[in-house]
Amino acid sequence: MCPVYPPPAPTVSVKTTVKTMIDVAIPATLIELNIPGCLKELLIKTADTNYKLTVQVDGETLYDNDFNWFQNISQTVDEISAFQDETGDYILHLADIKWSANIKVEAQPLTTTGTLKQVFYKIDLYI
Repeated sequence: MCPVYPPPAPTVSVKTTVKTMIDVAIPATLIELNIPGCLKELLIKTADTNYKLTVQVDGETLYDNDFNWFQNISQTVDEISAFQDETGDYILHLADIKWSANIKVEAQPLTTTGTLKQVFYKIDLYI
């Protein structure tokens, strides 16, 4: 009788996607994917803190918070940075968010309108 060995691990190919968007009117869906992956970096640059960000991973809400919440928690969580830079713009940076089925990232204004100056993200897709 032949010994039973575990089957070989499936081979996964990684495709890296990088995207930059300028002057994004919100509300807006920034990312919506239905393939396994990892959000390596998400950077949002704004002139004010008048928005909230919702991140849903595999059907569960991971974040649904405004800039001030991110700024407060960023003091203790390595994957989150939120601060005002030397030019007066507000920076929100999230990193290392993994998912197995889908991800959706949305930005909503806290008042009637809003604009994100710049959105940049880098994603590894597992195909």
